[in-house]
Amino acid sequence: MGASCRKKWLYMVKVILLMNFSILPLVASERLTWAVMDLPPRYILAGENKGKGIADQQLHIYQEQMPEYEFEFIEMNFSRIVKNMKNGSSLCTAALFKTPEREAFMHFSIANDLLLPEAIYIRKKDWEQFGQVAALSLKSFLSGASLKGGVQRGRTYTKEVDLILQKHEQIHRVSRSAQLLTMLIRERLDFVLEAPLTMGYLMNDEAKAQLTSMYILEYQPYVNIYVACTKNSQGFKVITQINEILQRQRPLAQYRKIVEQWIPHKDRKHFRKLYNKELLSIIR
Repeated sequence: MGASCRKKWLYMVKVILLMNFSILPLVASERLTWAVMDLPPRYILAGENKGKGIADQQLHIYQEQMPEYEFEFIEMNFSRIVKNMKNGSSLCTAALFKTPEREAFMHFSIANDLLLPEAIYIRKKDWEQFGQVAALSLKSFLSGASLKGGVQRGRTYTKEVDLILQKHEQIHRVSRSAQLLTMLIRERLDFVLEAPLTMGYLMNDEAKAQLTSMYILEYQPYVNIYVACTKNSQGFKVITQINEILQRQRPLAQYRKIVEQWIPHKDRKHFRKLYNKELLSIIR
């Protein structure tokens, strides 16, 4: 190779290297940290259904449609999520309730799901004595009856419902929803309060055959679920993108299948009606 050819070759190598280095900042991924928690069936972090939680599958959609980000998933409990966002740490989470207090330090998406509130679960053989109604007042249900009920320890069921439960003497508080289900089937309890989504995840065929539920009139018909990010420039940008994705995804049958996957068949018609009428109308 002559001297002039060698110089041309070295020049071309330099040009190619410079072009590659100039492109790197454009393609490098921005890290986006997502807080996940052990909260089946919203998140399912272990077991045979790992990754099949509602939020797990929603996150997969976001990740596919936001290739410019490097998604990082960190397991943390609810209190730590709120504390970190309040302290300004850049963080997002795929399933959170929106409150005025949280809006001070979080950006929220449009609603990405809705949650049916806790219902009264009883054995089907006892349903007749309660009039076989679809919904009733919890206060009326408990008045004048020596019913043994079960709720989750440390959980808040709204101020109104909490006050009603405090006045009823025979309320048993346990740490896990699965315990409540077992106690109800074994007739150690007359009723339990639990969300249809949770019961749909927990109930096996035996439980489905034995139990039914009644909606509680003291509750609102549903609660919206949102994506939330720390209130900073990255959080604003991410939520803007999430909103665009949700506007495209929410009307799709495949997306609806994800959010209703764990809801009991008994409640799906009611859920779909609310989803189509309420959730799809939320555009901001």
